[in-house]
Amino acid sequence: MAAHSMHAALSDPQLRRLAKSLYDRVADLTEKVTDRVRRGPHAGFIPGSVPLDDLRTSCRAHLAFALHKLGGGYSPDPAPLVGRQRARQGVPLPAVLGAYRVGALLLWEELVEEAQRSGRSSLRALLAGAGSIMEMIEAGAEALAVVYQATATEQAAWREQYRSALLADLLDGTVVDTAALWRAADVLRLPYEGPFVVAVVEAAAGGGSPAAPQAADWESRLAAQGIASAWRHTPEMLIGVVSVRDIPTFRRLADRAGLTDSARIGVSPPFRTMAGTCQSFRLARLALLAAAPVVRGLIAFDDQPLAALVVHSPDVSARLAWAVLGGLLGLPAPERQSLLDTLAVWFSVAGSAELAARRLHCHANTVRYRLRRVEQLTGRAVADPVAVAELYVALQAVRLLPASNWAAP
Repeated sequence: MAAHSMHAALSDPQLRRLAKSLYDRVADLTEKVTDRVRRGPHAGFIPGSVPLDDLRTSCRAHLAFALHKLGGGYSPDPAPLVGRQRARQGVPLPAVLGAYRVGALLLWEELVEEAQRSGRSSLRALLAGAGSIMEMIEAGAEALAVVYQATATEQAAWREQYRSALLADLLDGTVVDTAALWRAADVLRLPYEGPFVVAVVEAAAGGGSPAAPQAADWESRLAAQGIASAWRHTPEMLIGVVSVRDIPTFRRLADRAGLTDSARIGVSPPFRTMAGTCQSFRLARLALLAAAPVVRGLIAFDDQPLAALVVHSPDVSARLAWAVLGGLLGLPAPERQSLLDTLAVWFSVAGSAELAARRLHCHANTVRYRLRRVEQLTGRAVADPVAVAELYVALQAVRLLPASNWAAP
């Protein structure tokens, strides 16, 4: 129905008299609506979230608005205020609209009763205007829903910003006292006690945004696997605190959720309380930095602690690399790379010349010759455990640090 037709239908003198009669009883009608809402199908949500005086006030406002409109007068439309209030109170939208329609049905019942008491002409006028009255009611419901949804969206965005800021404080180590840590766990929807791990997802190639899936997707996919987590974006990475028993469990469930197919994820050792978040964040970043660029999936700090130590102290590690491998690093590039590659493969096969030869596609004696050459250039025998440890750490420094770091001092 066009707006002017609806206005004409609602301006019938009989309808105005009906509306005035009901408005004279608006206090009693308010109590009826309030009681019916509190006993209605959505009663479980309304009393627990909406104070009785608040509910009574909104019921009266909606009745007054409708009756004034039917009576040709004016009353402020309560839909924006009520929609905003109910969204902030956390009442589900179906419960809000259900309560609204409970009031609308009672209003219609009272109009019918009043028209029957007033005579046939009033009843005919009410029936003639029924479509316009229903349209007015539905317009109110739509206005209520629009404001509610806009407010709920704003509330959700604010809550996510607050969660992100709170997680940032945890990662920075600025939340330290027990009460604040418990509040943080509550807001982040995490258990009060661990074990937890911190996971750091490397930004996508080219930088700018973390690798897909995004933060909300990580949280929802892990939740589907029974894992609670909270995530935060930065320009360089995606960071999460994950409630999980151990890293093998995290790896298995993250794989099942399809989160590790293309992502590189540094993972800290498990920790027991939220107070360990800051330190664990550093360890998760070190795990990621220490991994070779081709490695994908979960990269645990405990899987490569020496490599993580190297990237944690690049200046010291660079000095160590030159002190141990100085004679080798000064060689022409082809010979230097051949010896470094041989040493790396030899370490990867637990010191077996035969297995290293297979991987390098050469004879085992060639591997032994290159190892003797390393011994001559570095002064460190591959049979000496201390010397081997120094060679390994120095090799990690060369592998992980930019060439400018381990150039001749």
